[in-house]
Amino acid sequence: MAELAEIARADGAPPRVNVVLIARPGTSVLDAAHALETAEAALPNHVVVAGVEIAYQPGWEHALAWGIPLAIEVPHTAPEQATALSTLAGAPVRAKLRTQSTATTPVPSDHEMAHFIAACHLHGLAFKLTGGLHRAVAHTAPSTHGSATPPSGGVEDQHGVLNVMLATHLIAAGGRLDDARRALATRRGHTLATAVSTLTENDITVMRSSFTSFGCCSVLDPLTDLQRLGVIPSRIEQEHR
Repeated sequence: MAELAEIARADGAPPRVNVVLIARPGTSVLDAAHALETAEAALPNHVVVAGVEIAYQPGWEHALAWGIPLAIEVPHTAPEQATALSTLAGAPVRAKLRTQSTATTPVPSDHEMAHFIAACHLHGLAFKLTGGLHRAVAHTAPSTHGSATPPSGGVEDQHGVLNVMLATHLIAAGGRLDDARRALATRRGHTLATAVSTLTENDITVMRSSFTSFGCCSVLDPLTDLQRLGVIPSRIEQEHR
């Protein structure tokens, strides 16, 4: 908290800094509420808590009373996830799925990811993804964590941003679950880039209303990929506009 206060009060810093309070699974709603109160009391003139993220748990709905945009991280496993998403349906929240391996769970498979996207669409839930989306296209990479079920050789299949965008569009457009799964599985970057680049403005609006954001270690990695594939202009192209 002291470090945050120092940054917020530094010369040249915005008058008020927006932050998001993220409580990892295992953190109770009560503890998250205490952290929120501490942040707001310690830095009332410098920091605005613009969002809160907590794990799905009994009593999660108490966080709605905070009046702050809320994301609920749902379980990885199918039965628990299905229950969580159906419970969240109709609430003013976003569903959140961790796409990075942890000490207890591997990266969601293409099948699991397709089911998650389809279930969010069915229940009218926007969603965000956190961790693991390091590149624009699905790929195999060194394991990001010592998973409880580590892949052979210490590598794992990771999802790509373009893959998720296309899969989300296909589900929203009435496509089949297998269509979304295939979109998530493909590693043909230029095929994905072409498919996403030819979406209409309405397609993009609908897709972005569902797939709202993602988190990764360095935003430059997927951005560099997107520039290389021609989905977004390169820095040189931007400078000469």
